[in-house]
Amino acid sequence: MHEAPIQHVDFAPFSSLDVEQRPIQLNEQQRSVAQQLDHSIRTHGFLFLDNIGLSCSEMRHALHSAKQLFDKPLSHKLSAMKIMHTASNCGYIPQGDEILNRRRRGELKEAYHVKNRRAFAQTFEGCPPQFEAHSTALFNKLATIARRFAVACAAALQLPLEHFADMIEQSDLATLRYLHYPPCEFKEGQSNAHDPHAPIRAGEHTDYGLFSFLIADGAGLQIKPVAGGEVSDESAQSGGWLDVPVARGECVIVNTGALMARITNDTWRATAHRVVVHDESVASRSRYALAFFADPHSTTRIQVHERFLRGGQPRRYETISARDYEYGRLEEAKAK
Repeated sequence: MHEAPIQHVDFAPFSSLDVEQRPIQLNEQQRSVAQQLDHSIRTHGFLFLDNIGLSCSEMRHALHSAKQLFDKPLSHKLSAMKIMHTASNCGYIPQGDEILNRRRRGELKEAYHVKNRRAFAQTFEGCPPQFEAHSTALFNKLATIARRFAVACAAALQLPLEHFADMIEQSDLATLRYLHYPPCEFKEGQSNAHDPHAPIRAGEHTDYGLFSFLIADGAGLQIKPVAGGEVSDESAQSGGWLDVPVARGECVIVNTGALMARITNDTWRATAHRVVVHDESVASRSRYALAFFADPHSTTRIQVHERFLRGGQPRRYETISARDYEYGRLEEAKAK
């Protein structure tokens, strides 16, 4: 596989932006960042976002919290933790309960979802001490960063600056996802996704919302821009997958999701991704990750913005509520 030449974008100029101030006003440095975002997202749909306002120690602490959470015995996780259901989309997801690509025979991961405590009631039974406090604080910090990034996205797309930031304010669909990919047996031609039906760590998929932030401690992520907001069988099986280097320092990986593709009429496409195992060394180690999904409030009507219909451009997507779209995708991902 070839390594993706993903661009680093320095987000420091947005670190003090007050999203609540109206009208939102950007300086030249911030508008330059927006232009860089536009180039990166149109090219790959993924980028490294530096200096977002989350320190290296905070990222290490977050990954350590994930390890403490998933180190609990399986019997404890199944009996003491709240199991995730589509209606709530919070709690523990055992290995085998989620299949992001239904052609595959399972996925080698477990997860735990944390929701917006300001918009959604959630209990944390069975979790380690301090996990509730830490995950809530991390969610709130990432939500603030996400609203600043949403302003940058609007500037990049020449939309009203508050357009996306208002969509995700107090969102009941936004999710902080803790992930654990346990050590697994390495099988040449299967673990590295060459066999389109073999289980891998995470199957080919696009994220559901506007955009996502990712923090991870190991390799294996691969990407491929796709049209239509979702991954077709042909797209999943064909070539063109690129390895994403592990992010270092005060940096997160950012990718665009399916609802962003719908709003922009594929001007910004959703980017398919998966997690594979390249060799026995990688297979022998756990991989931990956290993903923050910046999704609109459930009542938001998702429709192609008129800006992307100029010049006779055909409308690629029908209007749908954020809730109907996301819950439909969640149901599709449930193991039958």
